[in-house]
Amino acid sequence: MSKITSSPIAGLVPGSSCVPTPSPSLPTIPTLPGGLKDAINQKRSTEVANTQAGQLEQIQRGVQNGTISQQEATTLLEQQAKIAESIKAAQADGFISASERAGIQLQQLVAGFGVAQASDSYEFDHLFSRDTDLSQRQAEQIGSIAQGVRSGSLTGGEASSLLAGQANIARSLANAQSDGHVSLGEMVNTYFQQESAGQDIKREKGDLEKAPHARGGLRELINQKRSAQVANAQASQLEQIQRGVQDGTISPQEATKLLEQQAKIAETVKAAQADGFMSSSERAAISLQQLMAGLSVSKAANSAEVDHLKARNQPLDRAQADQIGSIAQGIRSGSLTGGESSALLTGQANISRSVADAQADGSVSFPEVLKIEGQQHSAGQAIQSEKGDLEKAAHARRRLPMFF
Repeated sequence: MSKITSSPIAGLVPGSSCVPTPSPSLPTIPTLPGGLKDAINQKRSTEVANTQAGQLEQIQRGVQNGTISQQEATTLLEQQAKIAESIKAAQADGFISASERAGIQLQQLVAGFGVAQASDSYEFDHLFSRDTDLSQRQAEQIGSIAQGVRSGSLTGGEASSLLAGQANIARSLANAQSDGHVSLGEMVNTYFQQESAGQDIKREKGDLEKAPHARGGLRELINQKRSAQVANAQASQLEQIQRGVQDGTISPQEATKLLEQQAKIAETVKAAQADGFMSSSERAAISLQQLMAGLSVSKAANSAEVDHLKARNQPLDRAQADQIGSIAQGIRSGSLTGGESSALLTGQANISRSVADAQADGSVSFPEVLKIEGQQHSAGQAIQSEKGDLEKAAHARRRLPMFF
């Protein structure tokens, strides 16, 4: 059987014309990100951010007018830092679930009572005239953090770190006031703490990391472009594997290795997108993986190892080729994320391994055919389920009105 000539770097040139199904075109990159799941996530992120910003503004006012002492501010700011840490944890997988939002709201309810109680208590800052500049400066910094939380320029992790810093400043002031006198040395120490905190706030608010309710613009477009690039390359390589499986130029043994390689690439894509942004170094690492995978696909397609049992397992080959093509289309369109495609490709590798094992004795028995057909049926359902869910790759996201 003649071999298909493929590009050494699979994904950069079209493959054989033996498969009539054309590759779907990449959707136009939108101006703003989103998707149904993203819209829900943005709405929930906005809700918890607005609540926390409101509570921080209350603490700001209390510190500013002296109705909240430094001891009370220390406790309240530590509480807010824990809430921000919970928000960070909830967003670790890129989505705030309903139960996670409920947990955060419960924390905020308790924190709200704490703020109200501190504001209405009779514990006033009796040294207010001595450290008024320090108190005013801290109030401004708390207000700046509140604004960053509300606007989304601060993520949960960033807000948690900055609020822990503000709690430390409040503790320093409380300790300084404990003997009824704030010395010049204590004032200087607190001043430098605030100077450092101010620089941290400015840096964190000005970086590229944003909370979900503020994502978009240039950073998101860069992320979408990189996501589209690696998706197109992987989809093209999968389409080459699809053609090889279909026409027998890629044996089940070869398909097993190639699909395992593609599953690892998808897992790397998932890891790169775990924080919501694929960096240039992460993209370079994925491109290197894809370069090596492209050489492997080309070598397999042009090797002398041909499926001599083609007539016996042609329906199985065709079914697997269709499934690999469907996964390729999902990766290209963005209906499959890196994590989803990794799991599905691992499943396809297992099917190829089953076919290879069945062929090992030179004959594919009827029970072996039934077993493989059962695997393919399950895999087909999994592909349909993953492509139809709310999770989308970065290059396929859209921003929808927040009505959830």
